Amino acid sequence: MALLYCKYTIFVFIILCSTSIITAQEKPDDWMFNPKGEMNRNDLINFWNSDGKLILGRNNICESDFIARADSALNSYPNVSINITELVKLYRGAFDLFTLEDPHFRIYPQFIRNADNTEATKRNFGKYILALPFNLLQVNDSLIIDKTLSNKLSKGDLILSINGINAKDLLDYTYRDRYIDASLLQLQYHMMFCRHYDLVLLRHGKKIHMNVAGIPLNDYLKYLANYQEVNRKMLGNIGYIEITRFNKNKYIISELKKIIKQVKVNGGHSVIIDLRRNPGGNGDNFDKLISLFTTKEEIDYQNDVKVMISEKTIPHYGYPDSIGKLVTLPDSEVIKRIPLKPKMYMGEMNYYVLISQSTGSMASTFANILQYNNLGILVGEPMRHNALRYGEVAEGNSPIVRLIYSTVEYSEFTKSPDGNIYPDIHIPYIASEYISGRDPVLEKLLEIIKAVVNE
Repeated sequence: MALLYCKYTIFVFIILCSTSIITAQEKPDDWMFNPKGEMNRNDLINFWNSDGKLILGRNNICESDFIARADSALNSYPNVSINITELVKLYRGAFDLFTLEDPHFRIYPQFIRNADNTEATKRNFGKYILALPFNLLQVNDSLIIDKTLSNKLSKGDLILSINGINAKDLLDYTYRDRYIDASLLQLQYHMMFCRHYDLVLLRHGKKIHMNVAGIPLNDYLKYLANYQEVNRKMLGNIGYIEITRFNKNKYIISELKKIIKQVKVNGGHSVIIDLRRNPGGNGDNFDKLISLFTTKEEIDYQNDVKVMISEKTIPHYGYPDSIGKLVTLPDSEVIKRIPLKPKMYMGEMNYYVLISQSTGSMASTFANILQYNNLGILVGEPMRHNALRYGEVAEGNSPIVRLIYSTVEYSEFTKSPDGNIYPDIHIPYIASEYISGRDPVLEKLLEIIKAVVNE
């Protein structure tokens, strides 16, 4: 069994394939759901020597480290066929080394369906898959409800167990992002989708048992998985705007201008830009976006750009004779400096940018630009290692796994001595503070801003 056969396609970060999941409403014989697979050392060695060469982060990983981790994972393998979700968990013993290098790198179990069931494939299963009705904040071993669509649940509820599975056991199967899509957690923990969920919660110090209905996956993706792109409001005379994804950037610019104007009308001098849940997006109209903050004609952006050439990158970058090679783009193809539009400058304002471990890709670029050019103060916790370095994600699929990885390596102008993004004001996440349902990081920043104003 080959570990991976990489067919390179552009990846949209919601990896769930809504036509490929069984629910309680479907007959089991319609689907091959979480089937069994096997693991052997040759699969992992062959991956390193063949398909793995096209994965950008591999170039900065020592082969002996990968082999050692692979052997460690194999030592845990029971030498019999096991469910795909369990197999992927073992694979991660080796592949998490890639994720440490490239935070975009992920390996997920593949939903596998019976292709002969043509009638089933016609249905929109996003309506029928019933997911947990909330997303999550993860702090160490704590899973805390962040947002919910169930009136039975509250922000700040601490999850002790779901369907009898302890939170710690669930976390052992998933990626420990600061903000977690519950549907991805379900995917990784043995495709745990059902009509109703038995929850054990801790709320205000009391243990609560309750049963909640699942919601259609379409609703989860629309309302909970970062689809509300902009949320703005006034906190006294301090402006607040949350940007959960850099899509529809013209709209983001419009909303940002509105909150800045509102702050001025209210006699304030500070705007908070919340990127804690923002995994990235695209850079459309970034020149106009940055122009809101400065009168500069242009700003420094990139030192250089390297591309791992594959069939997927060739249409964008060329170099068809260099598949499998890391190519440094000529200066003519690198955006060394971004020309701005000084007329769009919104005037003097104090900008505070909230960041977290989940801030990545174009969101990390935006935060870095403001920090490097002294246009804003970063607040919160450090971003993931190399959040600023890698991008242009693609995917490779096999019958059993889905692999996500970066194809481009950037060197951006930054104040950071090691290229990683750190806050100017560090405010850590503390689980005990979040189970109250409040937002302690935001509250502490508001206290800091008010103290500065009153000095």
